[in-house]
Amino acid sequence: IIKEESLFEGENRVRTPEAGQWVLEGPGDAYTEGGQLVMVNPESGPDHLVLWLPRPYPDNILIEFEITLETADEGLAILFFSARPSAAHEGNIFMPGLAKRNGTFKNYIKGDIDSYHVSYLAADQHGQGLFGARRTANIRKNSGFWLVACGDDQIQGKGRGAGPHLVRLLKMGSLIRIEANHRLSASFDDDGKTWGPVWGDGYIGLRQMNNT
Repeated sequence: IIKEESLFEGENRVRTPEAGQWVLEGPGDAYTEGGQLVMVNPESGPDHLVLWLPRPYPDNILIEFEITLETADEGLAILFFSARPSAAHEGNIFMPGLAKRNGTFKNYIKGDIDSYHVSYLAADQHGQGLFGARRTANIRKNSGFWLVACGDDQIQGKGRGAGPHLVRLLKMGSLIRIEANHRLSASFDDDGKTWGPVWGDGYIGLRQMNNT
């Protein structure tokens, strides 16, 4: 796992990651321990992390993983997929010339990359955080932050504790299905017109907010 800064000289992106190097954007840390991936946010401040897998994945794919939360009653976690440079750029999401992405959300939803993302975990038990008492799982299409589907958060507010929670994402062409703990969270079938063309193959990124 390498930090995004290692790909830059000053404000210019000049290098692409080598094969096998995951890229961490934003403050904090990520590492493997005991066969598990650990993502750690800063203890204070509104800082967030995005960790990109180092190679593109095909258009038709089933993604499956388990997530265990440090705090069971709050947090927000997102999965980016089909991420590619926008039409104004070529190559991959690490190509020289693309802007720095430091974990700030606007860099991912209205920047120079296109993607889908799902917020499969989004809750604050006390309703006092950034997202209040939200308990929905959303699918959005970027660039543009278009809310294209909204369903149930099958992790938070379900009395299942910190986990591990099983998350599955199915992407088959225009069809997207996200589920958690063997229950459907949200679904979307992209018509390729309303919000632009259907996004195909691309990169996968794991995002977590500062209280996760």
